[in-house]
Amino acid sequence: MLSGKEVSMLEALSVSLASMLVVFVVLLILFAAVKMFPVIFREKKAAPEATAAAAEKTADEDEDELLAVITAAVEFYERENKDTGISLARNYKH
Repeated sequence: MLSGKEVSMLEALSVSLASMLVVFVVLLILFAAVKMFPVIFREKKAAPEATAAAAEKTADEDEDELLAVITAAVEFYERENKDTGISLARNYKH
């Protein structure tokens, strides 16, 4: 572009998809953090013996909700990128 080097359509597409994925992950993290603020402040006001049980129940609910959000995000990403051949499973490294 500015350097005079030509960029292929595949390179441009992969860079744009990568940047969109980064933005999506940042927004997902912010969403999870915002959802956790009321839980954190509510638990500090509770009685000590009730806090553990409420925290466990709330943690389970939050975990289920976060898992549902992440699963939906992965399914959306896979569905939107099925034509490009880009897969999250292929990019995942143990």
